[in-house]
Amino acid sequence: MEASPARWLFAGSVEERVRIVSRHWEKGLASITTESKCRSFTSSAIRSNKDDEENQQNQQEEVVEAEPYKPMRAERPWRNRRNFVRNPDPALIALAREKTREFWLKRLRRNTKEQRRSEDPEAGRDIFVVPPVLLDLDAEGSRYVRSYNAKVDGREQKVLWAQNPELAALEGRMNRFRDELHEAKDRWVEQPAHLDRRRITERDILSVAFLGVSGVNRNPQTAVQEESEPLSSDEAQDEQTSQPEPASSVHEQLLGPVDEKLLWSIGIPARIAADTKQAVRVLVQRLREQPPQELNVESVEELKHTLADTDFQQVQRIIAPLLQTKEGCVVVSRCAHEIIDACTRERHLFDEDYVSRVFIFLKTVSSSLATLELEFDLSSHPSSAWLEGLFLDPIPLD
Repeated sequence: MEASPARWLFAGSVEERVRIVSRHWEKGLASITTESKCRSFTSSAIRSNKDDEENQQNQQEEVVEAEPYKPMRAERPWRNRRNFVRNPDPALIALAREKTREFWLKRLRRNTKEQRRSEDPEAGRDIFVVPPVLLDLDAEGSRYVRSYNAKVDGREQKVLWAQNPELAALEGRMNRFRDELHEAKDRWVEQPAHLDRRRITERDILSVAFLGVSGVNRNPQTAVQEESEPLSSDEAQDEQTSQPEPASSVHEQLLGPVDEKLLWSIGIPARIAADTKQAVRVLVQRLREQPPQELNVESVEELKHTLADTDFQQVQRIIAPLLQTKEGCVVVSRCAHEIIDACTRERHLFDEDYVSRVFIFLKTVSSSLATLELEFDLSSHPSSAWLEGLFLDPIPLD
């Protein structure tokens, strides 16, 4: 057994000790080299295994991208085929060819020009016929074409292209409607002022809706038709008998009348005024378009100026909305004399019913202002005594 270097390091001669140390040194180097080789082999093997796995995975991905999945296709079922006839009948072959030819001809003709023209509904309409005169005029100056004769050719074309009376009546109606529309728009451009008699109120719309427009004697069904042809005596008599009777004065006293003249002043023609439904629709539109009523210091003078040339019916329309507000009642109280003058201006129209309407209206205004402690003295006016005498002791007028 060979001694270890630790034991024989300081034993024996120098040569012996050198020999033992060198021998053990060589063994240690050999073991270290072997261990390092084993480690390097192990690491290289692990690395090679990883590389193999990566290469295999990449190959699988390439295979998947190159060859997508295809589902299995079922096999076609077996079909019975006709037995091949070596020597068929020539008549059968000719019949089969004729049927095949007809089948394909029908499919080819489906989108042809003749087929589309036969299916076009406008193909059967009459085309425009060019008269011979146009053809002659187109070839004017040629020695092979006759010259135009005004007497012969003109008479022929006049008979051929005579004026249609129905078309002329329609054109006249369109022209009148256009002029009427322009005139109505021009009248409504000047919108009514705050105390103008042309101003539309809710009372006016209710009056037209329930009673219609006073002063319009035409039937609403015939209002749209234009007077292109005069009516006969029998038709005129039937139209007069079919017209509704005008509303009574009691109704006019409650709501206030709206006549055709008032509607025309705000751009509503008689054609629309004769139809109650259309008149109400246009009045609602005018009510929305007109500016709101605002009262100020200048409203008193404006009301006096308006009442200077106003009759009793228009006074009712102007004063009734003012009594709904306190500012309006103040303006009415300051124009008491002008209101009484306007109500009693047309004395030649006075009768028992008219006098009662005027007197009741003035008393209603006076009582409405008295609730707000505002003055509306009827006794101070010269016409009040005369009006009260007619109301209390009516005198029949001859």
